[in-house]
Amino acid sequence: MVKAYLVNHTHWDREWYFTTQDAQVLSDQLFTQVLDELESHPEANFTLDGQMSIIDEYVEIHPEAKERIHDLVERGQLFIGPWYTQTDANIPAAESLLRNLVIGINDARKYYGRAMMLGYLPDTFGFNANLPMILNQVGIHDFLSWRGTNFKRQAGSVYFKWRALGNSVVFAANFPLGYYTGQIDLASKKNLKDFVKNRLDKGIEFEAKNGNNDEVLIPSGIDQMNIVHNISDTVKKINQYSKNDVQISTYPEFMKRLRSKKLNTYQGELRYPTYSRVHRTIASVRSRNKRKNFKLEQDILRRVEPLMLIAKKSSIQVSNGLLIKLWKQLFDSQPHDTLGGSVTDNVAVDIDHRFKQAFEIADGLENYIKKRIAQRLNLTDKDVIVFNTDPYDFDGYKLITFMSASKKIKFPDKYEATLVKEKYTPTRPNIMQLTPNGFEFKDEPGYYKLYVLIKLRMNGLGYKVIHFEDADQELTSLQELDNNSIANDQLTVVYQDGKFTLRDKNQEYYDVISVYDQANDGDTYDFSPLRKDHEIRLNWNGKLTKKETSTYKELILEGKWLLPYSLDDRLKEDGQKKEVPFKLTVSLTNGEKVLSCRLHINNTVLAHRLRLRMRSRMQTEYAHTQIQGGFRKTKNEPIDDNWNDEFVEKPVN
Repeated sequence: MVKAYLVNHTHWDREWYFTTQDAQVLSDQLFTQVLDELESHPEANFTLDGQMSIIDEYVEIHPEAKERIHDLVERGQLFIGPWYTQTDANIPAAESLLRNLVIGINDARKYYGRAMMLGYLPDTFGFNANLPMILNQVGIHDFLSWRGTNFKRQAGSVYFKWRALGNSVVFAANFPLGYYTGQIDLASKKNLKDFVKNRLDKGIEFEAKNGNNDEVLIPSGIDQMNIVHNISDTVKKINQYSKNDVQISTYPEFMKRLRSKKLNTYQGELRYPTYSRVHRTIASVRSRNKRKNFKLEQDILRRVEPLMLIAKKSSIQVSNGLLIKLWKQLFDSQPHDTLGGSVTDNVAVDIDHRFKQAFEIADGLENYIKKRIAQRLNLTDKDVIVFNTDPYDFDGYKLITFMSASKKIKFPDKYEATLVKEKYTPTRPNIMQLTPNGFEFKDEPGYYKLYVLIKLRMNGLGYKVIHFEDADQELTSLQELDNNSIANDQLTVVYQDGKFTLRDKNQEYYDVISVYDQANDGDTYDFSPLRKDHEIRLNWNGKLTKKETSTYKELILEGKWLLPYSLDDRLKEDGQKKEVPFKLTVSLTNGEKVLSCRLHINNTVLAHRLRLRMRSRMQTEYAHTQIQGGFRKTKNEPIDDNWNDEFVEKPVN
């Protein structure tokens, strides 16, 4: 007989095929019933999906429930946290995952007494190999999940020790048949005998068999599911039919038992689609939001937070509450469905708006700090303040942006200043302004927004003021030349016959960069090739422009690809086609050992996937990948034609 520990929970997607507002309307009624049930049944307990954001939203509607939640948490009946939101574990940066935990744990402790100190992610689409290290950093040593495991290829059991890239370890418990393995709904209660025989006992036996376990964990809940009413009576009836011993338990209680057992150790990511899909190609879905996520993370970590440190050292006070609000705004867009992109277009509009608001907070904080420092330094309109927000020294070229009444300016020679781009705003006459003397009409003079490349050395986490003067001639700018190559002292790039060749001091890389297009017949989770379609290479044809100065060079290729408009059009000889404009900019700065490229595509067609290929001339069976907090070596294994004998989705590399 196997002892099964049943844990009642709900999995609460904040948004998916419904909006966050839809979920809030449901939580208004459902969460209240959870509190009522727990207060009237002190033997019961409930796990509220391990994320604090949904509690914030409920308490905003029900401020009177704050004390009730606190009391139930303190009594060990209601389990909340440790995450702020149920994060994706592969796309966000390590620091995002860490801050998600820190803010979630702090909120739980501050307002409700404690957090459930378990790495609980019941529905996330696979896990990076360094997650145990991130969990350990906040004092968490247990991990519970559903997707991504393969017991034959990994630890041989649903329970194992999971080791990060270094020595960090968590005790891992997997729900191989899902967080709904022991789901007790109204239909189950009506026919409890069939539920036990055809579902519950089969789940218990599967977990017991995979690892020879005499004690197993059975989660009982599903998406947006209410608490099981009078669960103790239901479990008594279950034990009348079950071949096993089923007990009401909690996740912390089971994990405490697990730590006393001898377990195998596994090191690596959890992304096998063996018992459930992990959506291995979801990284290409709604890629715009994934790019926004990356940029916002970089803005916070490499601009806003370092600037706040510089401001503090300059005795300028900036609210930490604003920073926490900014992080929470980001976390709201990082759950598995949200950041994965498996949402409706209506939800995508909400996500886009959240990113807009978050960028406004980030930009506002950055601008405020820079303005205050500039005011303290009494800068003039001929001064530019340049920041190095990295924690290490900088020696090279920086692109600075500033406003100037004229392009007839000059910097000291040591900066090797080059005007790379400009934007002119013309004079606006008769602008009405409110002054201490009342409304006055003034002419607003025209001005330039200048993008200037300068050479400088700077200490880490600091700033430098650069002064420029009026001049008789315009600042040195890029000159157009009739040529198809650019070079610095390290690299040469040549465009010829629709292909780019890169040369360094040792070898030549012919046809180094190319783009491929293919139809995408997948859903909002995964890429899927269209039957009878094939991937095609797109031509680098168009207008080539070369611009350069003594310090900076660029090749700009502007063209159009003619692509089928829809999936149906791809399978017709006379199918509708549309032009897809592109602009590829390849640039080199003196001293750089890396070729810089920017490809801008104005997508005008539906249901397709574009892939960028870079030819490295390396022959290897492995990929070395930067992941959260480290680097991982992955073998590119061939996929067997009979992959569906073992996997529920194709385990693409």
